Amino acid sequence: MTTSEIVTDRQGSRYWSIGKALFWVLALAGLIVVVLRLAMGIRSVSNMDNIYAWAYWNGVKLTAVALGAGAFTVCGTVHILNLKQFKPLVRPAILVGLLGYLTFIFILIMDLGRPERIWHMIIYWNHNSVLFEVGICVMLYTTVLILEFAPVVFDRLGWERANRRIHKLHLPLIIIGVVLSTLHQSSLGSLFMVMSGKVHPLWHSNMLPVFYFNSAVAAGLSMVLVVASINAAFYKQPLRLPLLSSLAKGLPWVLGVYTVLKFGELYLAGDLHYLTVGDTYSWLFWGEILGGAILPLVLLTVPAVRNRRAGLVVAGSLVLLATLLNRFDVGLVGWLRPTGASYFPTLPEIVMGIGIPVLAMLVYDLAARYLPLFAEECHGRS
Repeated sequence: MTTSEIVTDRQGSRYWSIGKALFWVLALAGLIVVVLRLAMGIRSVSNMDNIYAWAYWNGVKLTAVALGAGAFTVCGTVHILNLKQFKPLVRPAILVGLLGYLTFIFILIMDLGRPERIWHMIIYWNHNSVLFEVGICVMLYTTVLILEFAPVVFDRLGWERANRRIHKLHLPLIIIGVVLSTLHQSSLGSLFMVMSGKVHPLWHSNMLPVFYFNSAVAAGLSMVLVVASINAAFYKQPLRLPLLSSLAKGLPWVLGVYTVLKFGELYLAGDLHYLTVGDTYSWLFWGEILGGAILPLVLLTVPAVRNRRAGLVVAGSLVLLATLLNRFDVGLVGWLRPTGASYFPTLPEIVMGIGIPVLAMLVYDLAARYLPLFAEECHGRS
């Protein structure tokens, strides 16, 4: 290593240490807001009311669960489609999925008026409620993700017997996980589909379950691409560019299907005229489609872009940003409110909405440093 490379490496380490310190401050601030919310009630930290009963936190948790879709996408690709070349991507994808779902659950509990009654869903079933399906599927799939990730911990602890036992369950767990994740990613769309008249026509559709599932798959694949680059940059892991490029080939198809279905649905519903109104809603919609679907689709169909690390990161990041925008548009911004009604999140809302996802990132960092996260075997030794 040359002198300049040593200096650059030291500078990078210093910046990384400063960044982590800032992340810990944000995570601690988020946890302080959590304590205040639990001790003093939701109105003490939030501007939510009977009109804006779902607000800023809703967009954050919906984005977190979409970004976690890489777990079932990659695991299904490797263990069901038997494409074993993608096996090195499995463990990081499972951890990102688990952290995404735990972030969703944590913020959901904070979002409830009576969080201590979250267990009622398990006992008092409401078969006619879309929220019941979402809650049960999320709870079960999170359990599956914990079991799928358990071998990483067992490897670190040297628990060979436990590893062998859970290895016998790995294929049923993968199949159950794919089914559960498919159900609840689409049922999140169903949740807003039943709100006819409340969500702007640019986002409300009977196809919302399909759109939510499709966009979650795109976000999950994009998250895998971005996280792989992060692993290479900060944890000295091989980038495996040909592998990532091969995985990225499927992303334009997913984005293309989403774009065609979205415009086709608007045409059949007679809502295309909303695209040319020039108001905030139309600009937000075009931002989603152009920036988060069409542009990355075009970029990833170009081999020179798809075969470069920067190209994969840029395209993947565009999809992730568009997913964030879409979840906020459907879950908050695109709601039709009574005249004069207004809402803006409080500082504690913003702090908690940032702090909890940041805490999930710090947990990933700890796992990457102290657990065999990058070993290729996913469910124990054969």
